Amino acid sequence: KAVSEPYYNSKNPKILQGTCGLSIDGLSVYKNYVALSFRANGLPQLAVMPKSNAVEDFNAGRPWRFIRVGAEGFIKETAEEWQPTNVAKDNLSDLSNLSVQNKNQNQNTARIELSKITNEQAKNSRVYLIGATGNPSYEAPRMRYSCSSYATLGSLREIDPTTGKDVLLKRGKILGDFNENDYAEKRVWITVRDGERVPVSLVWRKNTVAKSQAMFITAYGAYEISSDPYFSVAR
Repeated sequence: KAVSEPYYNSKNPKILQGTCGLSIDGLSVYKNYVALSFRANGLPQLAVMPKSNAVEDFNAGRPWRFIRVGAEGFIKETAEEWQPTNVAKDNLSDLSNLSVQNKNQNQNTARIELSKITNEQAKNSRVYLIGATGNPSYEAPRMRYSCSSYATLGSLREIDPTTGKDVLLKRGKILGDFNENDYAEKRVWITVRDGERVPVSLVWRKNTVAKSQAMFITAYGAYEISSDPYFSVAR
């Protein structure tokens, strides 16, 4: 299927319905919970459920009731530390009417998407990478997972599959004058030459968005080898 074509199959978990570009990366079974790693909508995803519920669903012959593990806590914490950065309004208004055309692409839709982003959206937007980490033991009652983004160093978190309680265990820090709140992130879908919609992760310094600024493409995903939005000191 095309990456932009929604997936539907009533035999599979509800959280997978309607997703695009779906692929299952792995299923991990522990004493107290079951974890599902998968890709959907161009990003890695993580889901979990109590093992007792999995047994009930299996015996009843129904789809397993996985609960998606989001990065709401991770996003909320970075948003609380966020301070508004002055963005040149003229530059943003220029972008809203910008139509960059060439022989390969009818319109630079990524720039137009940037022009629509408000300060409030930038405050609460992190294009994050999420995944399960090495849990202490098979008998661990809670699942550990990590989150990071283009502008935010990784954090280690722990979630209780039964109660849904999500706790931050450790968060990385960058020394020096680096401030993650100087950067905004956004996920957009770009229509390419063959008509397919391709997911693109964007990161930019908030005070430099202008029609004269170039966009630097660092990588691309193909043949199910994806380029995920992780933090990089070198970048």
